Amino acid sequence: MGMTKVEIPPEKTVLLAHLSAPRLARRGGQDDPFAWDSREFLQKLCIGMDVVFRTEYTIPNFSREFCSVFIGTTNVENEIVTHGWAKAKEFKGEVTPEHTELLRLEEQARQQGIGLWDRSPGSVDAAIRNLPSSAVGDPNNLDAMGLLAANKGKPLEAIVEQVRDGSSLRVYLLPKFQFVQVFVAGIQISFGWKKNVSKILNLYQSVVSRRIFL
Repeated sequence: MGMTKVEIPPEKTVLLAHLSAPRLARRGGQDDPFAWDSREFLQKLCIGMDVVFRTEYTIPNFSREFCSVFIGTTNVENEIVTHGWAKAKEFKGEVTPEHTELLRLEEQARQQGIGLWDRSPGSVDAAIRNLPSSAVGDPNNLDAMGLLAANKGKPLEAIVEQVRDGSSLRVYLLPKFQFVQVFVAGIQISFGWKKNVSKILNLYQSVVSRRIFL
């Protein structure tokens, strides 16, 4: 019997239609306050889940769609705002019941002082990452031999940002968020990653929690 062909699932990028969230820095820059926490909340809420989205509007000459997203009966936008990790966009035109609900949830989170609205001493400063330059694409941004000499045989805590293929990961090394590529020792996959989709998906599922020790 021949091998069953593994189809590559299609990908689509959508933007949450009614929300404004703090912006993550490019590698080598500084986040808006709470940007990482906001992104992590959304990622943990949605990663690996079946979602349904509804396109609310598009912008001419802009390829992405602005959508409402649902996990079962859970409205993702409402969930984010409830926990304080995004604001409702300023609405132009007739105010809809959906937007009214987002404004209500935002005010509730503000009153509770959660998420973006946390104003406890030091919380804002602690919620800003200052990212070093990425070592992916420019190895001169990392002293790899020095890192090896100082840490060989020791566990290093990292957060998985991307499963590049069946034998390598791109991770943030904690606590400084140095972005590096890590190769899994002792294994090799053939060139042509499309032939290894099943291996990649299995590896992705194994690190879906994303916090690992190298």
